[in-house]
Amino acid sequence: MWIPGIIAGLSTPLGATVMMGLRHVSGRVLAFVLALASGVMITVAVTELIPRGIRLGGLGPAVAGLAAGGIGMVFLRAGILRPAGKATPFGDERLGITGGLIAVALAIHDIPEGLAITAGDIVSPHVGLLIAAAIALHNIPEGMSIAAPMLAAGAGRGRVALITAAVGCVTPLATWVATGLRDVPAVWVAAVLAFAGGVMLTVVLQDALPTAAREDPRVIAAGLAAGGLLMAVLSARWIPGV
Repeated sequence: MWIPGIIAGLSTPLGATVMMGLRHVSGRVLAFVLALASGVMITVAVTELIPRGIRLGGLGPAVAGLAAGGIGMVFLRAGILRPAGKATPFGDERLGITGGLIAVALAIHDIPEGLAITAGDIVSPHVGLLIAAAIALHNIPEGMSIAAPMLAAGAGRGRVALITAAVGCVTPLATWVATGLRDVPAVWVAAVLAFAGGVMLTVVLQDALPTAAREDPRVIAAGLAAGGLLMAVLSARWIPGV
């Protein structure tokens, strides 16, 4: 079970490495990457996480999870990632908070991804590897979306690498934990899926898209379309039933 999860998890720091290979992250590149990540997160939340949560546990648990995810991220942004000064562990305040919140959102989102890999492996090792490969593909732009604002904020490459590696570890850990949680009530799984969706939508609306608009609003539409199309193709072709 570790191998498929590790394949998917390594793609997050791989995406960050792509961004770290650039000498300078321009405003246009940053805006496009953030819009791309927003398109990915919106598509995943609206077409995968929230609908599956409703199907598994009904409307009540899904709405509760969605609200909890959104409210939790609002308070997290206001109370934990906003210190008194102008610096955060991720760089200067505005861009550092955006990068940190995207990292948190994607780490939470990686939990159901790990569950999906485990579920596919139960059906067949081939299916598990196929799902892991598809998840790995879309984790690359996710790693880029974490690294881009942090690098633009002045965070060191070593710190960015460490943060994205930590996010990447969530998927293999979730695949391992999921092997012992096959009998968890569907209502709890539904709430977790919707919670992840709420987290992602809140980060998009509260930080990712506003930051992209400040950097270069001209590329937002292209980034959103590219992110949505990427996830739509992956979901339709390689992640059925996840």
